[in-house]
Amino acid sequence: MPKRTILIIGPTERLRRRVAALVNALTELVAAKRGDCADIDTYFSEHRIEAVLIECYPGFQQDIVRIHSSRPALPLIAFNDEPSHDDTRSAFLCGALDVLKIRNASPDDLRQVLERALDPLGYSNATDLYFPTQSIKSILQRGATFQRQLKEGRPPQFYMNGNRAILLRANVLCTEPALLWQQDAAWEWIQEFGVTNSFLFDSPGSTLHLGTIVEQDFVNAASFKRTLNARLDGLYKRLEKFHCICAATSCSSDYLSLSVLHHLDNRVELVFYLDGSQTIPDSSNRRNASLPDQLYSEFCSAVAVRDVEGAVGCVDRAVEKLCSDMPPPNLARDKLNRFLWEFMSIVGSRNEHTVSMDIDESRIRTIRDSIVNILRTIMASGETAALSSPLSELISRIEANPGLPINIDQAAEETNFSRSHFCRLFRQQTGLSFNAFLTQKRIAMACDLLKKTSMRIDEISDSIGIGNTWYFKKLFQKETGLTVEDWMDQNCTATPPRKI
Repeated sequence: MPKRTILIIGPTERLRRRVAALVNALTELVAAKRGDCADIDTYFSEHRIEAVLIECYPGFQQDIVRIHSSRPALPLIAFNDEPSHDDTRSAFLCGALDVLKIRNASPDDLRQVLERALDPLGYSNATDLYFPTQSIKSILQRGATFQRQLKEGRPPQFYMNGNRAILLRANVLCTEPALLWQQDAAWEWIQEFGVTNSFLFDSPGSTLHLGTIVEQDFVNAASFKRTLNARLDGLYKRLEKFHCICAATSCSSDYLSLSVLHHLDNRVELVFYLDGSQTIPDSSNRRNASLPDQLYSEFCSAVAVRDVEGAVGCVDRAVEKLCSDMPPPNLARDKLNRFLWEFMSIVGSRNEHTVSMDIDESRIRTIRDSIVNILRTIMASGETAALSSPLSELISRIEANPGLPINIDQAAEETNFSRSHFCRLFRQQTGLSFNAFLTQKRIAMACDLLKKTSMRIDEISDSIGIGNTWYFKKLFQKETGLTVEDWMDQNCTATPPRKI
């Protein structure tokens, strides 16, 4: 059985050696030493630490808070030769579990303190579960707030120490459900990723929906991904003791929206297919569709003209291809998952039209029948134009706020289409190219601001997402047929003069 690592932090070399000797005298433990808390987040990401022993030195309270913000559930014990009353009080107020006097301490004294820290349930009653319970309530509340912000079209901005951040999404499924497995799995997630930036989303049924914002604190993205995958692998192993399997995937936090969150939810539904836990590479979000673009185009055309039989024919052709590609099963399941998402994102789906994703190879025909029933119901009721899909959500968001900083590549990634396929679908739905549509909406917004406000031209240009004033004037003249000055002379006679 591997030994449990205890991290010793303190600037005094003599005290660190003394505590390390006590730790190493216990056969089941091994000591690691650091002089300070510099880059402690990176250190935790690279090492599995069971508990921290920290010296009572000037400013140690801030370091305790920093450690707890990075690893909220990590047991932490303060120590010194002769801890003063103020040191002891400060340590407990900052969240230390105990304060150890090491001048005359023996290995047995340390063992008793560490056993209480590492296995609190063996020494306490249910009231000591307050911290885990409150942490889970906190991430549940944060998840509800996060989803509400995305639904309102105002995603929160995440910048961590000036570094980029990613949204990590995961679903957890228990194969042998126990009474408190969801709390246990959520607590494992908190211990790995911290409570500060973690989310617990509404989790109906038998699946736990989790998320976190992770700082990409490596210049080399490949190094960051390797470290993150190692952390996830460790989490998967710890979840096994609760008979849980987990699927996780990620995306850049720069492109957060409700449709992106739904897309990640759809990807991590693969948890239902797994024999064990799995990390789904984020690169797979941007790969080309596994079925030909022509098939999707025919399906879109059939939906647009309400040709039910034509749409059903496209579904049948896709299902036949999936069945012919069944070996190996994991590949077919992944392709079927993408097929369902991309077809249903085209036709859309209301809450009453749902498809169970809990499938195996023998149920592909059943899934086909479910999709066909949805198609017939939706197209017969005349609801197609009102249905919501990632593409229609994106168009609505641009119409509501044309000043969004977005380009074709970001829009295609958000809606989970290749660039060429996205451009084709966008033109089919709006009658314009993406850039022409965005420009039209931005100039319309600029006209409205010119008429109703006294903003300067450069301010209006910035507010509609065009940072270059000269380029804004050029686009304005091309779109309206008039220069900004001439348009203002004709339409803004009642507004006060402004600077050009």
